[in-house]
Order: sequence, then structure tokens, then C-alpha cells
Amino acid sequence: MRAFVGRRDELARIISDLEKVDEESGSHVVINTIEGMAGVGKTALAVRLAHRLAHRFPDGQLYVDLRGFDVSGPCVTAAEALRSFLTALGVSARHLPASVDSQVALYRSILADRRVLVVLDNARDAQHVRPLLPGSSTCLVVITSRAQLRGLVATHGAAPLILGPLSEAESREVLARHLGQDRTTAEPEAVDAIVEFCHRLPLALAIIAARAATLPGFPLASIAAELRADHCSLDAFADEDPYTDLRTVFSWSLDGLGREEARLLRLLSLHPGPEMSATAAASLAALPVRRTMTLLAKLADVHLMIRPVPNRFAFHDMVKIYASEQIRDHEDADTRGSAVRRLLDHYVHGAHAAATALTPHRIDAAPDAPMEPGVELDPLTDPDSAATWLERELPVLMSAVGQAKSMGHPARAWLLAQTLELYLDRRGRWQDQIDIQSIAVESSLLLQDRLREAQARRSLGFAYGRLAQYDRAHTELHEAMALFTALGNPNGRARVHRSLAFLANCRDEHDAALRHYAQALDLYRSADDLTGQALALNETGWTYILHGAYPQAVAECTRAVALHQKIGDTNGEAAAWDSLGYARHHMGHHEEALRCYESALKLYQRMNDHYLEADTLLHIGDTHEARGDRAASVPLWREAARILDELGHPEAERARARLRGEPTDG
Repeated sequence: MRAFVGRRDELARIISDLEKVDEESGSHVVINTIEGMAGVGKTALAVRLAHRLAHRFPDGQLYVDLRGFDVSGPCVTAAEALRSFLTALGVSARHLPASVDSQVALYRSILADRRVLVVLDNARDAQHVRPLLPGSSTCLVVITSRAQLRGLVATHGAAPLILGPLSEAESREVLARHLGQDRTTAEPEAVDAIVEFCHRLPLALAIIAARAATLPGFPLASIAAELRADHCSLDAFADEDPYTDLRTVFSWSLDGLGREEARLLRLLSLHPGPEMSATAAASLAALPVRRTMTLLAKLADVHLMIRPVPNRFAFHDMVKIYASEQIRDHEDADTRGSAVRRLLDHYVHGAHAAATALTPHRIDAAPDAPMEPGVELDPLTDPDSAATWLERELPVLMSAVGQAKSMGHPARAWLLAQTLELYLDRRGRWQDQIDIQSIAVESSLLLQDRLREAQARRSLGFAYGRLAQYDRAHTELHEAMALFTALGNPNGRARVHRSLAFLANCRDEHDAALRHYAQALDLYRSADDLTGQALALNETGWTYILHGAYPQAVAECTRAVALHQKIGDTNGEAAAWDSLGYARHHMGHHEEALRCYESALKLYQRMNDHYLEADTLLHIGDTHEARGDRAASVPLWREAARILDELGHPEAERARARLRGEPTDG
């Protein structure tokens, strides 16, 4: 066991559980299962555990490799393993009972009063090992498998341990143990790169360490460079020995499954990650969701897929590389292309449905083509389900924007970026906004679509303004204005004026902001755009607040409330109520301010707009403090801080500053 490193926590857990069982004097055999993907080190851990526990089992140890996932040779049946165990326990061949049931009975009777550790390595499933289980609590059974052995958990109280990749520290320790501390210490950056490209998988690390050990004169940096060059394939982990060839080892996990599971695994490699829903997987495969769930469960049962949270699935990076190779080898370009289009349509149409449910009056772009046949969508018809879906899928949606552009679907990339604009802005994800709106600009240029370019540049300019990158913001916004003007698009021009007004307010240039808002209002009126007019009125009122002109602010915000109510824009109405409350607060009309804020709060909560809910809670707390009731303010500020922290919003510090009694700009 010279090369065994790491897994200290896992070893400690099993030993601790065993000690608890000893104290409780249980009457049933103690079973621990070690499960996980191929190459994760299940056997090594089981053997290490057997060495650590040898003194507890003075009557000996029994070990068998059941070869449950090894297609290089026949699987060892339970009957074959049972006969070998009985022979090891001193039963001569001529005294072996004829039937398997009789052999099981003899095996259990021999072990009834003995302290024996039984290691059943590489089991196919629970049924594979049931005849090999002793019946006595004096024995410990350790079972390793790529499959999930839920049946043993249910019927025998087995304690399952799911092995994941090693930690980074353990991975470096593996390399140092194989190559020597001096060699790894001399090239720490190369070691880190090797760990990264091996994705902390023990077998992959062992393969590369073995190669480096046979090339003692080669710098580790050269081996890291080879891994970097082959990072999209498993070529660097190929070997004539099937037991140390990652492709072969992974294939053994798949060989026991059906053609549908193998096809699904291949198609799932097209997903950008980091994780996916069953509905997204169903869209990739053009299968019903229920059937897809069944196939995903089978892939997860043999640890070819991971379930990081309920109803979500993900790859280990090495398995994804394997699946990506498989799809190139087994699926033609048309099949791959259709699957990608279905996946992107799942996210584009899903994001549009969610954004529409949350902010129905703020959607500037909509899909202009029907979904590909076979696309499945989650039902997103109310703010609660829409907000939950966007929160859960946001990392995937961000990745999908780049994937769409890089894989030749610029229209989908542009549309998804535009759909996410308001949601990202509310969450304070402004750098992410810059990233995807930059892709949207590039996509519009590929499409040679000037209107889409104008819209994307306007979004990008506003995002730059959020991060106070004013020169870049002005450049993009003036480009957008020129395009909208050339296209004769008054709504687009009005939107740019509002963005320029926002920049002016950020720089305390409130008169300039008011001029931009006046121009925006005129343009919206010329286009008969009531939503735009209502938004411009509220933003004008907010500018008057910043200017200290509170009566004018009340007038403009009151008009905005009425107009939003007329058109049924709940989100806009809430914003206008909040602005009106803010103006009243600064006029010293605290009771009126609280009534306005409460109206805003109820609407934000109804629409599941958590960021603006938190913003209004801060304002309500400020008004209570201004009335001399800090005791009422603190729980409101604390709740706002909780919401903003949960969102990961950069403005959470504003709430914490209030709780510390520090002055704010509120």
C-alpha cells in the first residue's frame, strides 16, 4: 500500500461507524458499500481499509474480485465466489454441498462465531453479493461497486459511501508519492497543471505519474504541456493495459447498459454544463421527459452521471471527455447539430417564458422562429416558477450564450443575451452582463443585423455604466443611438436616452439627465408607447429626487403610478410607488412614505422580484429610523441583507452598513 494516499476523512468515517456498531452490539452483519465512478479509487480504499482493520478480525479476511464491470473476462458469479470462500475456510472440495443454497448455509454457519472481514470488490449489483453476506454481526463486509447498491441499504442496513475525486492537496500528494517530493516540489506549477488536467481522478493521476516515473529526465512541465494539448481527448490516458486505459475502463461501465443509455450519454456531452435538468436532457435526446428520467437514473446508478442536487445531473469532467469522443465516433454531424439546436431552443424559449412571467412589460426581444421538434419545456407560467427556474438555470444560460455563438447559432446567442438583460441587472451581475452582451454584439455583426446590433450595444453600454466604465459606456451608447437613428426607430432612441440619463445621474449631472428623459418621453409619445412613457416618468421623478426637487418628483411619480396601473404593468407600478415613497420620505411625510412603500413591497413580493423587494425594505427601515423608531428598522434591514446576500448582490453591504449604524446615501 505504498502508493495509497488521501481518503483520510472517508477512512475515519467508516471506522467511526464501525465503532458505533460495536458499542451498540448489533445483531446483524455490518456492511459498508464504497460506490463511485470508474477510476475513483474504490478498490484501493477497500484494501487500505482492510489493512487498517486487520487487527479487529483475528479470524482472517476474505477477498474476491467479482469483475462485475470487467468485460475483459467473465464476471465471477456468486456461486464461484462462494466455493472459493468455503475452500479458504477449510472446506474440502469433496465436502462441498451440491446446491448453492446449502453452500450459503454452510458458509454462514462457519462464520457465525468468527470475526472475519469480507471484501467483495467490483460487484455488479446487490443481487450479485447477497449470497456472499455472512449472517453474523461479528463480521464486517466491505463492498465496492460502480453501481448504487440501494437494495443492500434497504434490506441489510448497509452504510453507503460515495467516493468523489480527490482534493487538490490529495492529488498533489499522489504525484509526490509516485515521483518523489523533490521532483514535485521543484515544479509546483506543472504539478498543479497535471492535477487540473487529470481532474483529480486517482486513476488518471496514477497513469500520468507512471509515465513521468518512466521518464525521469523529462521536466514535469513537458508532461503538463502534453496534457494541455490533449485536454479535449483521452489520448494522454491511453494504454495497452486495459486496466490503465481510461477509455476501456469507462466503457466497462457502459457495456452493461442498453443502447438508449449509451446514446443519451453521448448526446449529453453536448450540454455546456455545469449541470442539467431532465427536461434539458430530454430536449437533447428528443425523448419524453419521463423516459429520459429513467435513462438518467440508470446512468447515475453506475456513476456515469452525478446527481449534485435533486433532479439535476452532471458529468465528471473525464467522463464528459469520454462521452464527447463517443459522440464524434458514433453520431454524424446532422445528428449532433439537431441536438444542439434543440438544447439551445430549450434554453432560449424557456428563458423567454420565465422573463415574460416575471416582467411581462419589459421584454424587448422574442423568439421569431418555432422551436425545433422534440424540444421539452418546463411549465413557467407564474412568477414563482419563473424565478426558481432562472435562479437554477442561470449558470447554464450564461454558458449557452457562448455555446450558441461558437457553434454557429448567432441569432439564438443574441436572443438569449437580450432576454437575460433585466434579470442579470437586477441581480447585480454586471460583469456577466458585459460578457454576454459583448457576445450579442458579435452575433449581431455575424448576422449583419443593424437593429440587433443597436439593441445589443445599448445593453452593453448600460452594463458598462453600472460598473462606472463611463468612456466605454458612452462609446457603445452613441453607437447605438446612431444605428437607431439611421433605422428610424424612436423606441430604440428613447431607450438610449434613458441609459444616457442614468450615466448622467451617476455623475451628479442631473440637469443633463432631465434633458435626456424629456427627449425619451417625447420619442415614446411619438411611438404611442405607454410602457415607455410610464418608465420615463418614474425615472424623471427619481432624478428630481436626486436633484432635491421633491414636489416635482411627487408629481412625476404620481403620473407614473397611474399610467402603470392603466396598462397593468405591476413591476413598473411597484417601482413608481417606491420612488413616490422615497420622495415623501425626503419631504418628511413619513406616514405617506410608508404607505407608498408598502404598496411597492406587496407588488414586488407578488412578482417575486427579490432584489427590489430588498431595496424597498431598506427604504422602509430608513423611514422608521427617521421617525425615531430604530427598533422597527433593524429587522427590515436585516431581512434586506439576507435577501441580498442570498442573491450574491454587491449592494448587500448597504444593508449591513445600516445595521452597524454607519451613514448611507439613503
